[in-house]
Amino acid sequence: MVIAVDASFMAKEGLNDYEEFRKELLIQMISKFPQHQFYLISDRPFSILFTQSNVHSVVLKPGATNPLLWKFWLDIKLPALLKKLKADVFIGLNGQLSTRSKIPQYLVVDEESFNRPEALSKSHAFFYKRYIPKFLRKANALLVLSEATKTKLLREFHLSDETINVLYPAVNDVHIRVEWQEKEAIKEQYTEDKEYFLHQSFNTSAEQLVKLLKAFSFFKKRQQSGMKLVLAGTFSDEKKADELLSTFKYRNDIVRVNKEEERLIAAAYAVIQINEGFETLFLKAMKSAVPVLLSQKSLMKEYAGDAALYFDGSSIAEIAEMMMFIYKDEAIRGQLIQKGKELSAAYSWDNTIEVFWQKISKAMEVE
Repeated sequence: MVIAVDASFMAKEGLNDYEEFRKELLIQMISKFPQHQFYLISDRPFSILFTQSNVHSVVLKPGATNPLLWKFWLDIKLPALLKKLKADVFIGLNGQLSTRSKIPQYLVVDEESFNRPEALSKSHAFFYKRYIPKFLRKANALLVLSEATKTKLLREFHLSDETINVLYPAVNDVHIRVEWQEKEAIKEQYTEDKEYFLHQSFNTSAEQLVKLLKAFSFFKKRQQSGMKLVLAGTFSDEKKADELLSTFKYRNDIVRVNKEEERLIAAAYAVIQINEGFETLFLKAMKSAVPVLLSQKSLMKEYAGDAALYFDGSSIAEIAEMMMFIYKDEAIRGQLIQKGKELSAAYSWDNTIEVFWQKISKAMEVE
């Protein structure tokens, strides 16, 4: 079978957590089904190297840098290429598909754009508002990454329940626990031997950062603790973030790193996520025996269940309260670690890929 995939998102520099998940989904699928040919289509070259003989990278110009070019790329250039490749199926891994192609198409709904259009530019938000309904009607099957998104699709677009399938999150098994000695070495390297909360940011807003910093400040005042706060990743406005951090009273207790490091997760006292989108950090933390604090509105709440603590992301006092709660109660912390270990064992790439492929195979009527 010839499988064409929209891999345009991989041409970006610095993929966020949701994009990393989609990239790994593609890598796992290619590895698991070497008998099929995969054509990875992008409007620009990407640096990720695939060495498998069943993988072919195709750059389809022009670069789709704005909504008008997106439409031209999707409905004029892409159908012609799919016909030339004799593709059996097209997977819209970038959250879009062609409304003019006649081959079966499977849409992976862009969770971020679909659930938070307010974060998009005006032109991009207009495009999604206009074309998302067309994409949804055109798709032979829809793949979403949360039950919440499925419920929203059923409610707002009156789609058939049978066409919407939920893919569960997964992470690689490199996220493992480290021994006490190694944790101490990590803390010595990054936080002057101090315990720390870890927050991973993929375009966290300045408003969210302010709430997190004020909550941490409240925690520091009340607990008189040497605890540090490690901020990994990038912010939506780096300049504003730098300004906020430069004037923060406890700025000497803030540690910034450019990207997530597995070792930092494994040695954290707890992970705290104020973001509410699709993120797999909670699973990485649980596999590393680290407790997790999440926003009540997080899309990951349905997966983390009672293996995490939750706070109102709009309440500085409640964020601080959860920080203090887990800091003061080692018994609760231990319970969360054990629950997280048990829960995370159920999420694996083998299970996710099996579900993904079953849905495609069923719709394509192939084994």
